[in-house]
Amino acid sequence: GYKPPEAGFFIWLKVNNGESFTKKLYSREGIKVMPGQYLAFGNKKNPGKNYVRIALVHNERKNNEALLKIAGLL
Repeated sequence: GYKPPEAGFFIWLKVNNGESFTKKLYSREGIKVMPGQYLAFGNKKNPGKNYVRIALVHNERKNNEALLKIAGLL
């Protein structure tokens, strides 16, 4: 059910635990993403806890390579 916006370059990807996934992704693939909980408010019920924010800031080829690696880790 994904509908791309008209503008923007972030993907909010739902994962089990954003912080753990971020560390694992960087450790295994050298790819940096931002844990969603770092961008939201709340200690007990942080709405970003189970997300990572992916910034698509490189060219299409590099973005696609990174997204395939992320998909492989999921």
